[in-house]
Amino acid sequence: IKQYIDSHWWKLAEESFRPPETLPEVKAVIRELLPRALGDANSKIRSGAAHAISAIAMWDWPEEWPDLFTTLMMHLTQGTQDSLQGSMCVLLEVTNNVDDKQMPQVFLF
Repeated sequence: IKQYIDSHWWKLAEESFRPPETLPEVKAVIRELLPRALGDANSKIRSGAAHAISAIAMWDWPEEWPDLFTTLMMHLTQGTQDSLQGSMCVLLEVTNNVDDKQMPQVFLF
């Protein structure tokens, strides 16, 4: 899914984009469902979900995915050991990829 996101998520990603761009309705469904995989018992699924979420966050957070960090915090504080590990993986990747425009939002959490 990360390859799909890298290729089709955002048409302004000049170096990696290939048409067609993902429809907004499909993006919304993916953003809703993908965090559920952070709690999967299979570490490869958790890791893949974390990579995909961080790739989407680079383009969609905070404007298109304002509740991302709220969802991650829920996994960290109320989830299982697996969801805790998956959420930590997302946070690690996001902090490595966050840009200066997004940095003030990170400090709110």
